Parts: sequence; structure tokens; C-alpha cells
Amino acid sequence: MLHNAPSLTGESNERRHAYFWRSERGAYLEWLISSGNEDAASYTRTFYEPIWREMEIELGDLLARD
Repeated sequence: MLHNAPSLTGESNERRHAYFWRSERGAYLEWLISSGNEDAASYTRTFYEPIWREMEIELGDLLARD
């Protein structure tokens, strides 16, 4: 999932941002839940969730439209 995140910087194609959010991030979260890996879950809460909260604010209108 994270290997695609840098390519979104400066990307004007909103569909790529929505795809990352829903599909790539979504698939990662599904894996995380099904894995039962508490270390990975803790890491995600500590490092990814703060960034995702900021992204969600920026993507708010886009995600609401689709």
C-alpha cells in the first residue's frame, strides 16, 4: 500500500486518490484485521492513522461525491 503513496504527491487525477483511499488502504485494513497482528495494528494506529486523518479531510469532498 505505501509504495504507491509517494506517487500521489502532486497528482491531479482525483480518481487515483480515491482509488488509493478506498481500494489500497481498504485492502490493507482488511488484511490488518484478518491477520490479528497486534504489532502491525499498533504501528498503524501510531504512524498511519494520524496521516490518514489529514488525508481524509483533504479528500472529504471527493469521497463524498463518489
